[in-house]
Amino acid sequence: SGYRSYDPGAVERLLFIRGAQRLGLHLSDIRDLLAVRDTGSCPCEPAEQLLRRRLAELDA
Repeated sequence: SGYRSYDPGAVERLLFIRGAQRLGLHLSDIRDLLAVRDTGSCPCEPAEQLLRRRLAELDA
């Protein structure tokens, strides 16, 4: 029937990617955010730095 079944983690990851794309993040930025998130540590500081850098690019 052409349908695939994905585990909840994969669906969550895809939703994160789609949301980040809607915010205007580049795939390379999204990859970096996912790498930080996948470490299991608090990704707040690296994520904030990346997002501030991207906002500065958009404002320029």
